[in-house]
Amino acid sequence: MGMTDRQFDAHNKTLLRMYQKVEKEIEEIRQGRNTKSETLEELIKDTEDSLNRP
Repeated sequence: MGMTDRQFDAHNKTLLRMYQKVEKEIEEIRQGRNTKSETLEELIKDTEDSLNRP
């Protein structure tokens, strides 16, 4: 079963917030205040998990 338009929009809003958070973390990395983007690692893991579902 697929997503409704509202569910898809909500999903995309969540992704957009995560991408914006990654962008901020990358800037912190560039300035030497951080060494990695935990949000990016979380996005990668979540995507891998969803692709591995039967």
